[in-house]
Amino acid sequence: MNKEKKKHLFRYSRLWHLLGAYIFFVYRLYYKVIVVTGREKIPRGVPLIFAPNHQNALMDPLAIHVATGLQTVFLARADIFRKPLLGKIFSWLKILPVYRIRDGKDNLQQNEQSFDAAIEVLEHGQPVGLFPEAAHSNKRALLPMKKGVPRIAFLAEERNDFKLGLRIVPAGIYYSRYYNMGGVLHIRFGDPIQVGDFETEFRDNPQRAHLLLRDVITSGIRPLAIDISKEGWYEIYESILSLLTRKLARGMGRGKHLRTREFEAGKRIIAALDHQLETAPEVLEEVRKRVGDYEQMKKKYRLSDKTLFWRWPVIPGLIAGAGLLLAGLPLFLYGFVNHIPAYFIPQEIVKKFKDKQFYSSVKFLWGALVVPLLYLLQAAVVWMVAGNFLWALAYLVSLPLSGLYARWFAEQADFMIRRWRLFFLKQTVPTEMRKLRDLLQGIMAEAESIVLDYRP
Repeated sequence: MNKEKKKHLFRYSRLWHLLGAYIFFVYRLYYKVIVVTGREKIPRGVPLIFAPNHQNALMDPLAIHVATGLQTVFLARADIFRKPLLGKIFSWLKILPVYRIRDGKDNLQQNEQSFDAAIEVLEHGQPVGLFPEAAHSNKRALLPMKKGVPRIAFLAEERNDFKLGLRIVPAGIYYSRYYNMGGVLHIRFGDPIQVGDFETEFRDNPQRAHLLLRDVITSGIRPLAIDISKEGWYEIYESILSLLTRKLARGMGRGKHLRTREFEAGKRIIAALDHQLETAPEVLEEVRKRVGDYEQMKKKYRLSDKTLFWRWPVIPGLIAGAGLLLAGLPLFLYGFVNHIPAYFIPQEIVKKFKDKQFYSSVKFLWGALVVPLLYLLQAAVVWMVAGNFLWALAYLVSLPLSGLYARWFAEQADFMIRRWRLFFLKQTVPTEMRKLRDLLQGIMAEAESIVLDYRP
């Protein structure tokens, strides 16, 4: 990488800022709620390495950008640079490639160029982002931490005789939905780690210092992320979290954002289940059986936790809900028909990706970069057909609004269909529905007892 190509990495870019403002605006639309905790812990005026857990491909670095507002230079897997056009876009977006063995041993030497560029970024006082796990996962569990962050941190400090003042900021990223829009995103920053504190260990034994710093980073990230680590219990923990987190969070008092309380409730639930598994696993085995039966019945009758948590439906409420949806049907059809390419083309694109963690990234980029062009094309067609600029402008303005409404309507209609299904099931298979309700109540009672009895 020559000096001219690297220059944009070291300086504040107004064009990057303007594009970022638009991208971040769309990013905030993509998620129903974005909560940032611990932003005040981020040091100012010193070089930083952000070290977040890796959950969701491109959405993760964007989460750090949105949460901090800084033009952070990220290092990412090199295979996303294979397409020349994408490679240029990612380079302009201040992303540097990191090659792995699977990318070919001959390419590994190119990492030195990326690491050298990242160090220069730090020396210019700009932040760098690097994922310590060096891979992403579709589970709410931390992967083993690699030595990439310690390596760059020590290289940077060693080159500057440990006078750079480099800090590593651990971060945790949580998504309530991995693959679709409309979920909750929670970003948490932890206490910064001063790399200079490890100077003595590094000079005595660099290898041991790398391992020590890696372990300290791991300890910094773990409290900030939902980490289900017990082998063979992931699905059971996930089910219990889904059922109990909201109820527990609401009982944890006021003064904090509900989503922050939900995160704390989730951490407490996991810790309590871990403790139960270590001290009295037979109790959790019984819960596992109940959860398995519950999930099987829920799948059989195509119901959801959300549906079952609501009061059992009665005819007046169902009719009123159906009537409201019927009244909004014309606007839904308008939005849906105008967004057929926007909805269905990315669905076909993601099928080509074996790694589902790219689904959100593809859909987001499609919505941010392609859909606006489709809007302009559709408005141009209306202008040519109608011959009236104001009509075309009104149509253009209506497109994003009707699109958001159509998505909201579809979610409400899905929920209403499930409630009607639950009503008919209650009439046709009452014994099965009572069994399902008893299973749900039993799981809630047992899990809540385990959590409330737990003392850290």
